[in-house]
Amino acid sequence: MYIFYLDDAGSTRNAGEKNLVLGGISVYERHAYWFTSQLDAIASRIDSTNPNNVEFHASEIFSGKTPPWDRFKEKEERIQIIKDVLNVVKRSYGENKVFACVVHKESFPGRDPMEMAFEDLCSRFNRYLSKLYSTSGNRSKGIIVIDESSYETSLQQMASDFRRL
Repeated sequence: MYIFYLDDAGSTRNAGEKNLVLGGISVYERHAYWFTSQLDAIASRIDSTNPNNVEFHASEIFSGKTPPWDRFKEKEERIQIIKDVLNVVKRSYGENKVFACVVHKESFPGRDPMEMAFEDLCSRFNRYLSKLYSTSGNRSKGIIVIDESSYETSLQQMASDFRRL
């Protein structure tokens, strides 16, 4: 089983943002513990008293404006944290893949950019699983996990529609 974790950046309603980004990582179920333990170790360096509350959002880390990132006054420190997280992905097993879709909102008037991005990523994830099957006979299934967001309800409905249709 492959776990495909999705998270969004940007807002469909915010006219000041030109793009909406939906990204995720597909992790083979047996690798999830390793992945989590690596990220937990980084989180413990950030907040040893409550590492479970640390979320790695690159834009927040980079800006350094919100806790816990505001404790890191030097931009280089915050950039190193981002690199540390990305290195976990780099060092992970080859079956783990990163997916992302950026939708330039102005290019698609009247369309829901979140729906477009979600459909694109689901299609890519499905193609990845199909390729695994055709090249190696790997019959693994996939499950999509969506991070809590303002789109949670609409993404859940899209996931249901996507599966059904």
